[in-house]
Amino acid sequence: MKKKLFIYGMGGFGKEVFDCAKRMDYYNEIFYIDDFSFDNKIVFSFDYFITNINNENCECIVALGEVSSRNVLKDKLISHGCNFATIIDPSSIISPLAKIGVGVIICQLAFIGPDAEIGNHSLVNTGSIIGHDIKISENCVISASVKIGGKSVIGQNVYLGMGSIIKEGITIENNSILGMGSVLHSDLPANLLALGNPARPIRKIEDDFKVFS
Repeated sequence: MKKKLFIYGMGGFGKEVFDCAKRMDYYNEIFYIDDFSFDNKIVFSFDYFITNINNENCECIVALGEVSSRNVLKDKLISHGCNFATIIDPSSIISPLAKIGVGVIICQLAFIGPDAEIGNHSLVNTGSIIGHDIKISENCVISASVKIGGKSVIGQNVYLGMGSIIKEGITIENNSILGMGSVLHSDLPANLLALGNPARPIRKIEDDFKVFS
């Protein structure tokens, strides 16, 4: 029996996830959950979904690009025992030796190499290249057209900006951000924002820091 998919977040990225899910041809119905605008027919409030709809035939996915916001919505779903989808666009290339966690989104034309690991609730956006033996931890956002060299390690809650490049064998520790178009040649410690080519840390990441203001 095909399942129902509920996409939490109906902004621009939510629409992209909808398209990916349609191309998968796995879900017989696709809906949205939204906290601000809903009709409880196609777009449901979170409370209405939990009270009236959520069951074993429903799967959810968080469709936001901000790491901290993704975590808030993911934790809400977990606290109510929701099932999570894994959305993989059919146009992506995934090595059979790669390991993909739950709640992961892999968008169109992405490449995931052999023995790479994508942690739970992480996002790999359009056209990104994840090389061999790379470990991406939980709750990361890999933006469009990012390139990560083999055997790199990406910690939890990391955001990699669009078009950024990471040299092979690099470690990025938890909660750090690599800015759009930056090129990282050396390890990046935790809780730092790095920019440029070569990328250098420019400030500490505070708890309330937002990539999208």
